[in-house]
Amino acid sequence: MTVTIPPDDDPAHAPGVNDPARLSALRESGLLDAAAEEAFDRLTRLASVLVHSPATFISLVDETRDFYLSCVGFPDPLAQEREIRGPTFCHLAIQNNGPLVIPDTRARPEYARIPTVETLGVAAYLGVPIRGADGMVLGSFCAIDFVPRAWTDTEVEVMVQLARSAEREIELRRRIRQVEDQGEEMQAQAAELEAQVEEAREAAEQLERLNAALEDARAASESERARLREVFEQAPVAVAVVRGPEHVFESANPGYIRMVGGRRVVGRRVADALPEVVEQGFIGLLDQVRATGEPFIGTAVPLELRDEWMGTVEERFVDFIYHPLRGADGSVSGITAIITDVTEKVRADAIREQERERLARVVAQFPGAVAVLEGPDHRFVAASEQYRERAAGREMVGRPFREVYPEVDGQGYFDLLDQVYASGREWSGSGVTAAWDGDGDGIAEEHRIDIVYKPLLNAGGRVEGIATQYHIVDERERSAEALRASDERYQLASRATADVIWDWDLQADCIRWNPALGERFGHHPSDGETSGGWWLEHIHPDDRDKVAEGIHAAIDRGADTWSAEYRFLRADGGYADVLDRGHVARPREGAASRMVGAMQDVTEQKAADQLRLTLYDEAGRARAEADYANRAKSQFLAQMSHEIRTPINAVVGYIDLLQAGVAGDLNAQQAEYVGRVRASGQHLLGLVSDILDLSKAEAGEMEVAHEATLLLGTTAAAVGMISPLAQSRGVQLHDESVSAGEEMYVGDEDRVRQVAVNLLSNAVRFTDEGGRVTIRCAVREAPAESALAGPGPWLAVEVEDTGRGIPAGELERIFEPFSQVDGGHTRRTGGTGLGLTISRRFARLMGGDLTVQSVLGEGSRFVLWLPTPEGVHAQAELQGGAAGAAAPTSGADEAPGDVWFSGSPEITGLAEIGHLLARGADALSRRFGERLRGDPALPHAREMNRVQLEDHVATFLLETGKMLIILDEGHGDPELMQDGTSIQRVISERHGEQRRRLGWTADHLRREFALLRAEVHALVEREAEGRTAVELAGALKVLQRLLDRAELRGLRAFGGPDR
Repeated sequence: MTVTIPPDDDPAHAPGVNDPARLSALRESGLLDAAAEEAFDRLTRLASVLVHSPATFISLVDETRDFYLSCVGFPDPLAQEREIRGPTFCHLAIQNNGPLVIPDTRARPEYARIPTVETLGVAAYLGVPIRGADGMVLGSFCAIDFVPRAWTDTEVEVMVQLARSAEREIELRRRIRQVEDQGEEMQAQAAELEAQVEEAREAAEQLERLNAALEDARAASESERARLREVFEQAPVAVAVVRGPEHVFESANPGYIRMVGGRRVVGRRVADALPEVVEQGFIGLLDQVRATGEPFIGTAVPLELRDEWMGTVEERFVDFIYHPLRGADGSVSGITAIITDVTEKVRADAIREQERERLARVVAQFPGAVAVLEGPDHRFVAASEQYRERAAGREMVGRPFREVYPEVDGQGYFDLLDQVYASGREWSGSGVTAAWDGDGDGIAEEHRIDIVYKPLLNAGGRVEGIATQYHIVDERERSAEALRASDERYQLASRATADVIWDWDLQADCIRWNPALGERFGHHPSDGETSGGWWLEHIHPDDRDKVAEGIHAAIDRGADTWSAEYRFLRADGGYADVLDRGHVARPREGAASRMVGAMQDVTEQKAADQLRLTLYDEAGRARAEADYANRAKSQFLAQMSHEIRTPINAVVGYIDLLQAGVAGDLNAQQAEYVGRVRASGQHLLGLVSDILDLSKAEAGEMEVAHEATLLLGTTAAAVGMISPLAQSRGVQLHDESVSAGEEMYVGDEDRVRQVAVNLLSNAVRFTDEGGRVTIRCAVREAPAESALAGPGPWLAVEVEDTGRGIPAGELERIFEPFSQVDGGHTRRTGGTGLGLTISRRFARLMGGDLTVQSVLGEGSRFVLWLPTPEGVHAQAELQGGAAGAAAPTSGADEAPGDVWFSGSPEITGLAEIGHLLARGADALSRRFGERLRGDPALPHAREMNRVQLEDHVATFLLETGKMLIILDEGHGDPELMQDGTSIQRVISERHGEQRRRLGWTADHLRREFALLRAEVHALVEREAEGRTAVELAGALKVLQRLLDRAELRGLRAFGGPDR
């Protein structure tokens, strides 16, 4: 296509714009100041889509302005006024013989001077002249862009074709006006003719005049036929008449000739003139109309016509009527074909349908419940996935809202849609009630919803549809109702509680008190109200500044809560210890306007706490004395065991020499005596070794290694050592540990073998002849009854026998030193009662445990739990991360046998941390309770009183502190550092049971211990920082271990730590 660019003329002086002939043709068109028409708007919208332009328009230019017959994409007020004055690019387009293409309006100075470059931001322009029927340029069909761009040949051709369509629309309107004018003229002439005929009848005597009138009538008839012929020729649609069974063209108007590409058709058969329509079924339709005498109407029918000049076939779409013409005898003699080209309409409808599909895809992906309705009957155009899901899969698109939701009738929503469509005003509702069948069960469920109906306007400002969106807010409304009910309960509680409830209006400085102020402290202010100053005056002078500063700090820093302990003056002149808590209320702007709180008398409780502290001090001293005596005993036993073992070893050595014949050969009786002496010596040596091991453990001097070791060698050695004993007693010994030969554990190989030998020896000794003892190994999760800590997995070494079993009440006692279940049986089998005690201590020193299960009369199963390399790594990662919400612990990358389990006395800081806990137990307990009550993850805490909430936390912390002090003085007892004291165990277990009874879950308990760790570590950091040079890392690890064990015991109330 050839595109010309006009010379560098100023458009303001363009000679073609003010051409009188052009201006006359423009005014005769009748389009200046015409109302907007959908036909032209459709063309400009189509242009915007096809050439990807943000603004397109049809401009008619007279001598003073550009009038926009149609425009898309213009801002207000230009879009409303539809005209602009002064020179524009359309002036240049009028002068141009073809399309005017300007990729960049600022590239040439003459273009940059045009005002619309600055006022509208025109950066690129494409304009095609629009001509009238006489060839005069009336205006231009234009597209603009607000950024420079290259216009493609295809886009230019599209604009040219759309300009031709606009010209046809303009010509159609011109011809319609002509037809209307001619019709009025014909009606006037017909009236005149009737008057003349009537006059001729009445004036029969005037024959000459009658003849003249008849001649005039003939002339009028000829004129009318000529005019009808002119209407036929100028009709804006294609009209043709065919005659006979062969459908020979009798006539065809210019519109028809243009439609068939200028071909000669008159006098020719349809099949000859237009052969390509034969296969398209149109000949058959003509035959049908001729045969039946009934007209045929076709709508948007595809029609393919060949361009004889170009040799191409173009598809068009037409609306047509085949109407039969009848002769005098009533038979069909011909057919009139009236055809309207609707190709542009069909294509525009296709584009509109594509836009609808794209809208449906976009809306379907909206995150909420969104739908788009169209037309006065509110038919669904699109709906989001959530909207469809809440409609139980109903068919929506294309159906009216009333038909899709018949159950909504009577709820007012149909009327609201009608109002929004009629008024064009948006409507929204918050928390309104609506009922519909959302699950397909045929029953309408009632919901509270937030909903909005927003009208959708077309380019002309008319309402075309409604966008609707809703959210189900049932939970929010229930919460609001619960809040109102909670407020009512609070009002009742403030009258029923023993606490002093106060409400302080900060703006008016007025505090309202409930009657408990008089009942508890003897004050009865007038109307139950005082000022803030009155309250401060009744606070002990030593506490007053601290309380005032705390309140101001809470208000100034934007806190929601405040609490303090202080002494409050009673009416009798004495002071009461009180715990006061308050909530700061703030309106939306953030300024504190009100405080509401509760004052609790804790005088008796503080006295009880002081008494308990005194008692614990006395108990601690007594325990320290007992521990000292126990360590002295252990040290004495260890020393005596060494002294006894030395001569025993000498005796056994001399016996070995006698048996070896160093002093000469022994006779049979001598050999028997010497063998008995050696056996007794070995037995005594074993007893002494057990006592020595127990003494080392109790003195904290026992050491174990933590090395990754293959299990098979350890168990095989133990089985080999016990096999002779099993054979001699007639007991079957089965070794199934070979199936776990590749498994490894982390521990001390010698101690593991010693434990395995002890367990196998016990099993053989306590199993009758013919019985069975089995050893097996497997990787498992830890059972709930063990003292294991850590995520696992664990290596379980099981020793199972078919012996007599152990009574349920004796299962834990067998692990106590020198304790045996059956005195008579043990006397027959031997033993000191130390083997299981030492074995469990070895297991726990290596980071594992030893557990037992037994059924009396059926047998027992002992399980040695050992850490695996994978479990050690997982425990290190767990300790290295954030343990709940607690402060990080040191040494998280060490193996399970941490420093306090290795027998090392080098743990510093135990006494320092112990004293901090003992001194701060009460204050920490109260702070901890406040933190529990304010934690959103613990809803039950807000409903509990202080006694229930803190639940012996102060006692637990005080006991822990005292224990750490004692440990420091005794250089650390591994058993205590592993499991804590019996008091700690009891408190932990009962605490878990109490929480479970009050409706807590295991997750709630874990959260509680996470907060406790955080408070304890915060106390240590706050109080110890800068006050001691002692290294606290090891002591903190001991404290962390004790808190972990307490949490584990508490979780058992919920069915185990894994739940």
